[in-house]
Amino acid sequence: MLALNEVIALFYPDKSYKERAEIQVRCENKGIDYDAKAWLEVSFGDLRTNEVKDNLILTFYYNQDSYYGVIGEILNSLEIWSNGVLNFPDLDEENNSFYEHYYGITGFTFFPFLTPTTQIYLLGSRFLLFANIWGVSVIPRIQQYFSRFCLLDILKRDAFWFSEAIRKNSTPIESNLTVGNWVEKNQGNLNDSILQEALNKITELYILLRSEKIWSDLEFSTCSHSKTGPQDKIDIEELYLHRLKETRNLTDWITDHVSIAEWCRGRSIGFVKKLLQIVKEKLPLDQHEDNIVNLVTDLENEGFDGIVGVVYFNESNSQFEWNPELLN
Repeated sequence: MLALNEVIALFYPDKSYKERAEIQVRCENKGIDYDAKAWLEVSFGDLRTNEVKDNLILTFYYNQDSYYGVIGEILNSLEIWSNGVLNFPDLDEENNSFYEHYYGITGFTFFPFLTPTTQIYLLGSRFLLFANIWGVSVIPRIQQYFSRFCLLDILKRDAFWFSEAIRKNSTPIESNLTVGNWVEKNQGNLNDSILQEALNKITELYILLRSEKIWSDLEFSTCSHSKTGPQDKIDIEELYLHRLKETRNLTDWITDHVSIAEWCRGRSIGFVKKLLQIVKEKLPLDQHEDNIVNLVTDLENEGFDGIVGVVYFNESNSQFEWNPELLN
């Protein structure tokens, strides 16, 4: 467990020892550890205040050994207030630096307990690189997430989703080179040793996920699903649908419509209808017409006759439309 002064140094790396000591005094004398109710009273306009930042530091500090849920609420608020980019034009550089460090460090520290949406965002954004540069032990946190499950289908599915997020990570490293390019092609050596070490760790994580070895050295005696009874009731189809619902943007996902249809092979028509309902809700047909029509066609070719006509061409307006009755 980190001491309070060490936590302050994580979020204020550029402040002097004296400045950090002053922050510690404020935290100890006036700070509080947020619970969900107290955090709900905080608004975007409060982010620039020392009171909120000091309280966020204490919340991280007191939650290190036991997670009570408020961290997820805090990170979600930061996502919403920044429109998902974690940069605040209304705040100055120092405040933006604090919240960037807070989101990245806190996100990976508490990775096992966050929503799938936040997990995928962390792995697919600049925060994966930053967290490794800032010294967060990312791989053990990802392993901790996998230690909570016993069912192999869940382990394999989440390893795939996480590795895909890293593969598509477009954070630039240098000219025409991104994190995603790096892990796929192992680009070699850089002059910046800190950046090199961070990328090596990300590559290691990617390989562990892709090879499904991320959980090979873990103890499963404390996993969240018992080895009898409840394990047999876990539904991988429902887990897949949950992932789709939590994913911010399905545009990249649906472009691989052939693989989606192949994954659905042998599954229930009820599952396929639920999947298409999510597609209908999250992807406007007029903007994704080709991929949606291709997905439906591929599913029909897999033998799902119950969805024939779920997307049809309306000659009266010369547009493709959904037939919602076929999704019930």
